[in-house]
Amino acid sequence: MNIDHLTPGTPASVDAVFTARNKVSVQAHGLDAFTLAIGGHPHFAAASAVTVTINGAAQTVTAHDSVSFVLKGDRWTHGRYRFTSREKRPGLEGPIGAALARRQTYVYGIGAAATDSEAETRKDVAEHAAEWSTSRMKLLLTFPVRSDKDPVLKATTLVLFGTTETNDLIARVSDRLPLRLNPGAADYGLIFVAPVDGNYVVVNSGLPWWTNAESVRRGQLPFLPPVAILNTFPDYVLFKGGLDNIVAEGNFDRDWRVPAVDAAKITATGAAQVRTQ
Repeated sequence: MNIDHLTPGTPASVDAVFTARNKVSVQAHGLDAFTLAIGGHPHFAAASAVTVTINGAAQTVTAHDSVSFVLKGDRWTHGRYRFTSREKRPGLEGPIGAALARRQTYVYGIGAAATDSEAETRKDVAEHAAEWSTSRMKLLLTFPVRSDKDPVLKATTLVLFGTTETNDLIARVSDRLPLRLNPGAADYGLIFVAPVDGNYVVVNSGLPWWTNAESVRRGQLPFLPPVAILNTFPDYVLFKGGLDNIVAEGNFDRDWRVPAVDAAKITATGAAQVRTQ
């Protein structure tokens, strides 16, 4: 059994049981698509059609190892769900912590005519984020840190620091990102995850995501590295001054857009822009 499509944040349930040979009864609620893996089941004969009854409505279909259904309007139809280019999907659905399950490259910007000292400060922030070892926990693991002028690894999560004005990689994909911190938002921090070209990017604009983390204790132990905090975040977080003053945090909808309630909160600050389409 696999749930192929649902609405993020909405409870979903599906229960399927063979009631006789090649007959399956399904109760499905709060989802738009699912797949039944029936190959090898003792009540399934691959040479015959299968009758699947979903929420009381029966239909007979051909099946091999699996059979899929999609909700169209109020009717379930036989077929696989086709994702649009901007939809959340398995493997690209967030939250921020999910991006850490892949190889990572940490990228700081040296644009906007930054002085050597400023560029070094930006590099220090990226290196601090990429350091997973601590004095109490040594890991045999390192992640590359690059400037936005250097080549970065493909098929890897990019953790991007800066804004469209200070990091060329953020600027390059800004039209595909759901959020953007405004240049004058000096006292704000924005962190979010989004899909770009089949991989995750994690964008941290303004204040680093660990600012004032020691005063809030988001479930992480005090000796853990800054990256541990990311596992406590949903898809996006906007804060002012530090994590002790969060303006909005939550999960994007199925199309990677900010829900209306949080979009209003974020826009009202004047600190960030929200993609509406």
